[in-house]
Amino acid sequence: MPIRINLLAEAQAEEELRRKDPVKRIILGAVGLVLVVCAWTGTLVWQAMAKQSELAATKGKLEQLKPRHEQIKRNDQLAVDARQKIERLHYYATNRFLWAPVLNALAQVSTNSFATNITFNRLQTEQVFAELPAVKAVTNAAGQIITPARPEGIVERNRMVVDARDYGTEADATYERFRRAVPESPFFKSTLEPRNPVTLLNLTLGTADPLQPGSRPFRTFVLQFHFAEKFREKSR
Repeated sequence: MPIRINLLAEAQAEEELRRKDPVKRIILGAVGLVLVVCAWTGTLVWQAMAKQSELAATKGKLEQLKPRHEQIKRNDQLAVDARQKIERLHYYATNRFLWAPVLNALAQVSTNSFATNITFNRLQTEQVFAELPAVKAVTNAAGQIITPARPEGIVERNRMVVDARDYGTEADATYERFRRAVPESPFFKSTLEPRNPVTLLNLTLGTADPLQPGSRPFRTFVLQFHFAEKFREKSR
């Protein structure tokens, strides 16, 4: 039987060992992994660039729309301001102090029998609006409220001054009866201040009209009507 000698056996064994070398396999695996990561990274970079391009385009559109948006906001604010002004005007129009009912009530008081000796010379009205700051509630040591809180607002003060003549006798004191009769009128009772509704500002001695010789003597008197204040919150 012939004997075969493989002169390349040693080289083949070394080659087989190299193929089975784990380090080489790890290196090949690492290279493959690096290639996959590079491909994935490239994909992400491309997607990011695409998104950046879309973002830039969107920002450009937003910049183009910004002036219009600002104009819409200004128009909305103007509309809100106009609506608030209209509401306030409506509120004041429906809640404002009217002088016609005052004159009507004054005429009704003048129809009393004792008032036939009274004539009016002049009537002056005054209407004042004053801003009042907000006031915090004041409490004592026990926590009880002494002065209640008040929001910021506007107070309306109305008054009327009547200059008249009293042709009655001094004993009748018609001017005083008239002054006391005014707060008893239903209208004035609901609109005048309860503590000091009508005050006598001036009273002169009896005298006759120098321009009308022989006329009846009279006394001039001045009455001031104090109407109750009206407070309105500034938000309204």
